[in-house]
Amino acid sequence: MNRRDALKLTAASLSLYGLPSFAKQSETTNSKKLIWILLRGGMDGLHATMPLFDKHFSKTRPDLITPIEKNALPIERGFALHPQLKFLHHLYQQQELSTVIATSIPNIKRSHFDAQDLLESGLPKADPDNGWLSRTMVELNSQAKQSTAIQQGLAISRAIPIAMRGSHNTSTWYPSTLPPSKENFHQRLFQLYKNDKMLSMRLEQALATQKLVNNIKQKKRHGKFSNLARSCATLMNEVNGPNIAMLESNGWDTHKGQVLTLKKRFTELDDGIQALRNGLKSSWQDTMFIVTTEFGRTVKINGTGGTDHGMATTMFIGGGAIGKTNKKKLLTGGKVLGQWPGLAPDNLFEGRDLMPTSNTFDWIASALQQHWQLSDSQIARIFPKA
Repeated sequence: MNRRDALKLTAASLSLYGLPSFAKQSETTNSKKLIWILLRGGMDGLHATMPLFDKHFSKTRPDLITPIEKNALPIERGFALHPQLKFLHHLYQQQELSTVIATSIPNIKRSHFDAQDLLESGLPKADPDNGWLSRTMVELNSQAKQSTAIQQGLAISRAIPIAMRGSHNTSTWYPSTLPPSKENFHQRLFQLYKNDKMLSMRLEQALATQKLVNNIKQKKRHGKFSNLARSCATLMNEVNGPNIAMLESNGWDTHKGQVLTLKKRFTELDDGIQALRNGLKSSWQDTMFIVTTEFGRTVKINGTGGTDHGMATTMFIGGGAIGKTNKKKLLTGGKVLGQWPGLAPDNLFEGRDLMPTSNTFDWIASALQQHWQLSDSQIARIFPKA
């Protein structure tokens, strides 16, 4: 067996697709953390943050609204969160969550792949090798002093997503369904690697990471969003753990049976964010999370009890970091942010979708600038304009 083949076997046996190198390092820690959650499929923002005051909402979507309206969770300005977003509602009440209404990324055309590439890239024209999270790490590391640990990224994914491509400080982790290795396999690998410092170090780090995530009490499905979030929080909370992480949730393309599908998806999202808070423990106070999706849904229901690809949607910005009292903050918790365009037929985008009134990238840029005190020139390099 050559070293390349052995390393592949190690990765498989340790349930790791990328071997994070932060499990055993010095005692220096970075306090501020960012977690981006991407909801793939086009989440219906009208049911995440529900405009119950708008008469056209119930008139246009009676079959979707009637089953949930009485249990909706009220917030300000006549809006309400979906009934399954109970923990998010709790964060809102604790001023650790704000929702942004009627927002959209620019230049999208209702194609999942194109819109997701644009959202992850954060550029006027998508670049599959250049992501906004990666550029954020570059800017943070460029201003880091010698006493400051290097900012590291973690993607809870089988491969590095576009958002994190372009930086060498990113690792990936994802649970494997492969059977565990035999008892003496790791000892044999240590013996094989004893004369190679790099491979020995990587194997030691991988075993430490495996032990760390294996100690987490998981629910039945390894790939369940709450389990992934719980593992993400544990890895970020380690000494010199990653400062920036990306989580993904699939299944938001609700062309049919939307009531039951969103009930399940919102429950999973809510449980996952609660798992993040619980796993991060005291680090939560210095953590910001952002939840976005590539686009929203049509205002009208289709013939199969669902909605089709739309335009504007909802995003969430939360975490202990926005809950801290600071009058100078632009983004604070317990707010419905953004301008409501209305759902009257004349106010719809192309006569069918919620009209965008803000740019999602502008909200993310404001969050990054507030979180890390980045300069305007740094923000311009992270999200360059056309």
